[in-house]
Amino acid sequence: MPVTTKQFESYILKNRKAFLRLTAQQERELAKMYLDTARNIKLKILDASGAEIWQQKQVLDAVMAEAAVLSKGFEDQVYRNLIEAGNLGTEADRAMLAQVTKKLASKGLTFDVERLLFNVPGLVVEDAYNRIWRDGLKLSDRIWALNRHTSNELESIVTQFMISGAPASDPETIKRLEWLLNPDRAGIKTKLHGRSVSFDAARLLRTERTIAFREGQVYSAIRNPAALGIKWVLSNRHPLDDICDDYAKHDEGLGIGVYRPEDLPVTPHPQ
Repeated sequence: MPVTTKQFESYILKNRKAFLRLTAQQERELAKMYLDTARNIKLKILDASGAEIWQQKQVLDAVMAEAAVLSKGFEDQVYRNLIEAGNLGTEADRAMLAQVTKKLASKGLTFDVERLLFNVPGLVVEDAYNRIWRDGLKLSDRIWALNRHTSNELESIVTQFMISGAPASDPETIKRLEWLLNPDRAGIKTKLHGRSVSFDAARLLRTERTIAFREGQVYSAIRNPAALGIKWVLSNRHPLDDICDDYAKHDEGLGIGVYRPEDLPVTPHPQ
């Protein structure tokens, strides 16, 4: 029995809800990683109270080691999150192709049509790391720059604390550290430090996750013989007229806002 429009709409809504759950889960994981690092470094700073110069150097080395662990953890999370988002982007087409597989089975044919989508997440990740943005940077460049910024900011905070001779419990030092790694803080500049590292990490992850999800849908639709196009629909939380409105009005003969899968525009907004 073919998939009806109502069934397909239910698949899309279910898939969208799953993406929102994935988003929340991934952001909790990111926040935990940065908050754990903030807690560990805070303890190391507090342990430096009254330490000799050589002991302070050990503390700085330990902080830099924490920064390296955080950087590696972020790289791993980006890769894993891209796979998860890309795989989730295949789900609606996977559900349709499962119906086709069942129909073939009822006629004595054992071809698993869902296999058409098996390598989609890998293609999504490959695209993510090969994509060059307008500023000439790739994803790996952005991750490297963010990790360098993290290390530099942490080193600056801890070094200034040691040079000042302030007590280890100095509230200004702790405030700067927690501010830097606070995942809920907006990405603004202050005279205390540069942009919030964790905000930049979250923004990068949100942008790449959304693109990975959408590219999962595109690759799946291209491989699904029953998929003719993908419709660009505005969110009811879309506040201002911009390029997304133009995309939603696009018409190439498949219907208002409908694109051939291979022609679907790239996500125009960060986050």
